[in-house]
Amino acid sequence: MKTDSLIERLSDDLTPVQKPLKLRIWLPIWVLISTCYVIGVTLYLGPMRSGFSDQLLSAPRFSLEIILGSMAVVAAATTCLAQSVPGNHRTWMVWFYRVTVAAWLVSFASAFISAPIETSMHGKRDGCLWEAIVMSVPPMLFLLYLAYRRYPLAHNSTALSAALAAGIIPAVTMQLACMYDPMHGLLFHILPVAYLGVACVVVSILWRNIRSASTASL
Repeated sequence: MKTDSLIERLSDDLTPVQKPLKLRIWLPIWVLISTCYVIGVTLYLGPMRSGFSDQLLSAPRFSLEIILGSMAVVAAATTCLAQSVPGNHRTWMVWFYRVTVAAWLVSFASAFISAPIETSMHGKRDGCLWEAIVMSVPPMLFLLYLAYRRYPLAHNSTALSAALAAGIIPAVTMQLACMYDPMHGLLFHILPVAYLGVACVVVSILWRNIRSASTASL
C-alpha cells in the first residue's frame, strides 16, 4: 500500500477537535481562579487574622515571605503547564521554579532564628491543617486537568509541580489568616504541601502502572 493511500485511510474517520487555549492564557486564569477560591473558602470558614495588613507593612521579612510564596505558586504552575507540552519547558524555567520554592522555604525557616513579627495565638483556627489540605485539592485537580489535556512526559515532575503550586496558595493564605508561630506554621501550614506532593506523585505512579498493566493485557 502506498504511503499516501495509507495516510488517507487512517485519517478518514478522524474528527476535528477544538484547539486548546494557549498556556499563557490558562496560567493567569488558573492563578486567579485558584487564589479567589482559596481566599473565599478561608473567609467563609473564619475571618482573617486582624492586623495582618499592618504586619505586612511594618515587617519587610514577613512581606518577603508572602511575596516569595506567591512567586513560587506562579513558578510551579508555569513549570507544570510547560511540561505538558513535550520539549516546551526550558532548563532555566525548572531551576527558577526550584530556586523560588527553596527561597520561600528559607524565608519561612528564618523565623525559627528570629521571627519577623511577634508570635501569638491570636487568630488561631482549629482546623487549619485540614483547611489547607482540602483547599489545595480543587486547584491541584484543575491544574492537572489542564496539563493532561496535552501530553506531559515527565509525569511525576508534572504531578509534583501541580501539588506544590496548589498547596502553596493556602499555605501562604494561612500565614495571614491563622495564628503566627513558626512551629505552628511548619506543622499545619507548610507540611500539608509536602503531604499533597507525596500523595500526588504516588497516585501518578500507581495510575501509570495500572495503565501499563491494562495495556499489556490487551
